[in-house]
Amino acid sequence: MIDPVKSKRSFFYMGTVLLLLILFSFANTLSSPFNFDDHAVLNHISLYTPTQFTSPIRIWNGNYYDISTAIYYRHLFFLSFSLNHSFGGLNPMGYHLVNILFHLFTSLVLFFIIYLTVKYGTNQKASQAFGIAGLTSILFAVNPLNTETVTYLSGRASGIAAFFYLLAILFFILGSLKKVSGKASQILFYTLTLISFIAAMLSK
Repeated sequence: MIDPVKSKRSFFYMGTVLLLLILFSFANTLSSPFNFDDHAVLNHISLYTPTQFTSPIRIWNGNYYDISTAIYYRHLFFLSFSLNHSFGGLNPMGYHLVNILFHLFTSLVLFFIIYLTVKYGTNQKASQAFGIAGLTSILFAVNPLNTETVTYLSGRASGIAAFFYLLAILFFILGSLKKVSGKASQILFYTLTLISFIAAMLSK
């Protein structure tokens, strides 16, 4: 039986380890300029300067953000670039930072998917499930299947889509675990599953 306090501390340490490893592996990309397809992506989005983006309401001004065209090919992908430009202009560092953050969030989601699957789907103990999930997420954090999802700004579409797709799986797992959620929570988790899945489709 794992002490709950110790367990929470272990999860915090794992998150810290993933953050440090990802920064160690990809921090050098923060100073990288726009490359190849990055320029093409920037030519296909609505760019807002920091002075124009003064309130959340103004995000809907302009043709790209018209409500009638809200369901758009890679909409969340292009939206993320527009928001990047709203707060940082054409400074590549902000764009790379968002890519790194999405990779961190994806690694964390992957950890919890594996942890819950091993813990509740096998006869492994919680400590063993933690170890398996930790090792897998660490390997993914330092070397994702496609490193361009982190290093190339134009590869962000895959990173965002992967994050929301895995998040949908995590919400589905949480909703299906009676030990974790009650009936009201199940409805919430299944609703979040659908929302996350739609977000994944709107990302790539």
